[in-house]
Amino acid sequence: FSTLYEWHQQDPPDDFEINRNNVIYSYQNNRNPFIDHPEYLINIYDPMNGFSELSHNQFSIYPNPADYYITISISEINSINRKIKISDLTGRVVLTENITNPSSSITLNLSDLKNGLYLLSSETNEKVITQKLQILH
Repeated sequence: FSTLYEWHQQDPPDDFEINRNNVIYSYQNNRNPFIDHPEYLINIYDPMNGFSELSHNQFSIYPNPADYYITISISEINSINRKIKISDLTGRVVLTENITNPSSSITLNLSDLKNGLYLLSSETNEKVITQKLQILH
């Protein structure tokens, strides 16, 4: 881990890698999520390093591992205009949900998704919070 982490910190994605990722996407319709979101490496190996404790408390998903549904609990006061995205490990977005009301929790139907690991992101204008999600039907 330390070698990969050290290399990741010393060599972030540059313009060439970003352009290559875009070209590959135009042919294969999938992306390298670690080029688009370099923070994923830190979050996968050490989730508390990637997010502050406050961020974890503001956004939670359960159950995880999930079956056919998950509940997303949002304890932030400003939860208006939030986008929830679930991506597979290739970076392909497989589910998107726009939240326009300040409800404290929402339920998402996962029945169309296959078993596996996913990344669930909560996006507002101010920040993006990403957590791992495992689906087991």
